[in-house]
Amino acid sequence: MISFDSPFNSSDFLHWVLLILLAAFLTVVAGILWKNKTLPPRRKWIKGLLNLLLWLVLLGYFMQPTWTTTTDSRRAMLVGQEVPNAVARQYQDSLGLKERFGAQEFLKKKLVNNFDSLTLLGQDFAADLLSQIGSGAVDWQPYFTRNQIQNLSWQGILRQGEWQRISGVVNTSEKQWIKIKYAGETLDSVEISEKQKSFSLTFPAFSEGRTSIELFLESTFVDTLRFFVRPRPVLSYQFILDNPDFESRTLAEWLGRRGDAVTINTTVSKGIQQSTTINEGVEKDALPDVIITDASNAANSQVKKVLAAGKSVLFIGTTQPEANFAIINRALGTGFSVRRNTTETLIRLQPNLTALPYKFNESLPQLLTPNYPVAVWRKVGKVGVSLLNETFPLKLSGDSVAYAKVWDTILAQVQPPLKSMLLAEAPLFKCLSGDILINADLQLPGQLQVGQDTLALSYSPLNEYSAKSQYFFGQAGWLALGDSAEVFVEDSTSALFLTRRMNDYVRAQRAARFSAVTLSSKPQRQQKVDDWIWLVLFVMSCTALWVEPKL
Repeated sequence: MISFDSPFNSSDFLHWVLLILLAAFLTVVAGILWKNKTLPPRRKWIKGLLNLLLWLVLLGYFMQPTWTTTTDSRRAMLVGQEVPNAVARQYQDSLGLKERFGAQEFLKKKLVNNFDSLTLLGQDFAADLLSQIGSGAVDWQPYFTRNQIQNLSWQGILRQGEWQRISGVVNTSEKQWIKIKYAGETLDSVEISEKQKSFSLTFPAFSEGRTSIELFLESTFVDTLRFFVRPRPVLSYQFILDNPDFESRTLAEWLGRRGDAVTINTTVSKGIQQSTTINEGVEKDALPDVIITDASNAANSQVKKVLAAGKSVLFIGTTQPEANFAIINRALGTGFSVRRNTTETLIRLQPNLTALPYKFNESLPQLLTPNYPVAVWRKVGKVGVSLLNETFPLKLSGDSVAYAKVWDTILAQVQPPLKSMLLAEAPLFKCLSGDILINADLQLPGQLQVGQDTLALSYSPLNEYSAKSQYFFGQAGWLALGDSAEVFVEDSTSALFLTRRMNDYVRAQRAARFSAVTLSSKPQRQQKVDDWIWLVLFVMSCTALWVEPKL
């Protein structure tokens, strides 16, 4: 059905003049031809038809006829500003799309309603363009340059001593090392290649408060990652040893100095134990968070009681791994196994730090500690075993930083789950929403302070001690979260922001399309005659009127 989309405006005097001229056009022309007695009837009919054709062209342009068509979906590609033309052509050919537009061209010409299916190539699209795309099908093809980091994520808030895990994907075609550095020191590194582009970097949170680390690809700086480290929770450690040596005493003293509660139980004679306490910070009958012992005490009732309660046990002082681990496996139901990987008596890991010449065999419930020969078996509680020989030489040599790094890394693996956690998945971006989660073993608060705002929490229907909320961040920089934490909000200019925004947009757009009620099995589209066609018709009509007297 044809309808009209006339630009006529009754309040515009010029529009009235044009309408009157159009109405008078045929009358004037007909009168002139009728009074002309010199022209033969045939010439009058030709001139009349040509003038009528010109009048119809002018009238059609003024009335702008439109009609609705029901056709198969028309597809087009929109190309982001960062995508090279050669890449855009390659994608267009591979997807079999006939039409391709730049984002600015598409927006300027108002072509949104001309297509039912759009393929967006790249990430750099203006927000006003995305807001105009309706409920038609949208397919997003991200574009990443060589060595560009994708899907980068890490924990925005964690406790001191917890493991920070940074994951992502690199668009690379060669083997390269990706590294995390702090003050010039490498915290962790991993090699990536064309076949293995994803990476995961881990290290224990060693600082407190606002923390910034740097991500490198080989020697090239990539980005600064920021997160907030809350104070270390006070944990309780219990040493159960028949004959405490200098290694265990050094470790107990170091734990006490950093504020943890430590109890050392020593067997003096059969049935008689001596107990020494450092920092009495827990109730008398409470179970320790971590027991540190050796393989000879694997069947100790206290060890089994702690594991059954979801706490942790760490076995040190290993001298004969096969025999020692067999005892532990038999007593606690674990499956540790090792194989000798060198004929040397010891393996030197770094100056003043050695380990037994064995390597752990892989097993699904087993977690290996990065950089150190320590494995953790996950049960109701955690069981850790160490192949380190002695660590106290690091302390004696004056390298207390290296000593702390070793034990921070090991203890982070066996640390039991915290009673309360405040989590925020980073990166968080200005002008985008992000999730904030709270887990606690006590009653959860009804709301949470975020900067100057108060945020209502949504409680989990399956876990009364868990709640989450979604917050739209309106400013960049450090933002207070509750009374003991902060989150860092990235600005809205980075490539990571553009990718995240496109992910959120496509997900929301698809959800809206699936929930919409479809009234027709085929898409409908409003069509009208293009302006260039009107121009061609006008020129042809005028040319015909000019040529006709000369023939």
